[in-house]
Amino acid sequence: MFKKTKGKEKPKYILTVLFILMFTMMAMAGCGLVKESVPPQNQESTGQEGATEATGTESGETGGDQAAGQEESDAGKFPAYTFASDTLHYKGYNVVKDVLEDHQYVIPAGTKTTLKTVLDGYNAVYMLPVLSGQQIEVNSISLEGSLLKIDFTRSIYGNYGSGTELYLLENLFRGYFENVPEIEEISIAVEGKAYETGHIVYEPDQVITRDEVMSEG
Repeated sequence: MFKKTKGKEKPKYILTVLFILMFTMMAMAGCGLVKESVPPQNQESTGQEGATEATGTESGETGGDQAAGQEESDAGKFPAYTFASDTLHYKGYNVVKDVLEDHQYVIPAGTKTTLKTVLDGYNAVYMLPVLSGQQIEVNSISLEGSLLKIDFTRSIYGNYGSGTELYLLENLFRGYFENVPEIEEISIAVEGKAYETGHIVYEPDQVITRDEVMSEG
């Protein structure tokens, strides 16, 4: 028949079961730790995306600030000026007819006028349609008391004869004297240096007076 189990074998059996249970619980606990480590990683990723979006917004705001800064810079180069009339008056030499002609420029409604508006009108009514020259551009225009200072780009230079070149400059000066009564003198430069061609030289510190321009008719 069956043999009776000895009393000393029961503790070994119980210890074996306990050992298995402890091992199982440890294994399950280990799996739980792995699963718990995943959410923090996702949270970090989400945080990075949020930071990217925030940076993009700040970048957009910076772009707006730069645009505003550019407007302020332009305002510094071309000070605002309110003209007495919405029509500016000029004279321009017509090479074909060999006569000095009167020209008028009506400032477009809603335009924010500056000291550069006189030059814009001169380009519109004389340089482009009459002289068929290139548009004159400037780096800066300022009015210091009664002295107007203009720093041209090299666009002021053109392939003109001496007579045409002289009229081109003098009648631009006349346009400023006629339309901005505060001006009594004008000095010009090109990229900060003297205006100099084979025909004419104007040093940056040389002044052109109202009397010498307007007296020539």
